[in-house]
Amino acid sequence: MTSKEKAYQIWCAINPILIQVFIMNVSYGVFFGIYAAYTVTDALPLFNLERSLGRVGLLLLDPDLLFFLISNIICTVYFLPIWIATKKSNPVYHNTNSIAKTAIIVALSFIGLNLLQAHIHIVSRLGNILAYQEVSEPNYSGNPVVSFLYLVLAAPIVEEICYRGIVTNRLLMCTKPWVTVFIQAILFGFMHLNYFQGIVAFFSGLCLGLLYLRFRKLLLCVVGHSAFNFLYFYVRVLHQSNSADISEYTPEMITQVSFWYMFVPGVILCVIGMLLLSKQPAAVLVEASPVGHQDSYAHELPV
Repeated sequence: MTSKEKAYQIWCAINPILIQVFIMNVSYGVFFGIYAAYTVTDALPLFNLERSLGRVGLLLLDPDLLFFLISNIICTVYFLPIWIATKKSNPVYHNTNSIAKTAIIVALSFIGLNLLQAHIHIVSRLGNILAYQEVSEPNYSGNPVVSFLYLVLAAPIVEEICYRGIVTNRLLMCTKPWVTVFIQAILFGFMHLNYFQGIVAFFSGLCLGLLYLRFRKLLLCVVGHSAFNFLYFYVRVLHQSNSADISEYTPEMITQVSFWYMFVPGVILCVIGMLLLSKQPAAVLVEASPVGHQDSYAHELPV
């Protein structure tokens, strides 16, 4: 493969991410524009969404989350046929990994990542870091139903189809497995468009990328991603309803406790989980694709 062909393959791999960003922003802008036009118009009773839709209108009290949910559904509809075609053109792989054992290993990594994310959340609140709060807070505040549908269902599905399903498989055609895992994790972290979320997204992308290479089953990645989001969503909902009074503690004390009881254990669990996952047997090539496509580095599958 020439350098020009390789550059084209890499462009084809990155292209779905740009399309996702375009669809998300355009659809969000359209829906938000319609919502804004309806809410500022009092000429007709129909335009008063809350009055017209009754209790369903309560969902629109969180327009940001609702529109992100709709945008993710649109992205899923667009990417799903592409993933189905990609899956049909993929080689057939077989693995001997125990799902139960792998689930425990992945759980270690995700618990560690959630501890890291909780530490980042605490530090950002104490330091009044708006860059993180403006992106993170709307995801967990307001209507819990919309938040659950967006974070636990819609976002994991479209992100796994895009990053682990399409991007990862296209990168495997022109780069080595460990390079593929690293690149897709960087892209996954970068496209969260936030420094703090990007760190956690990068490491979760590493874990999910390794999980995909070990099993070559996208459903496992979707389930793992959903479980990761659900765990933090659950903790945040409990925190909002049963938050403890910590006014007697200074910010320095809270930061120190968070560092030793969240950040340090989080890093340890995350590193142990990823190391154990990387040691699991990689999926073995059984049968080449019927349409002639196969990973360029299939013989080097172990990461």
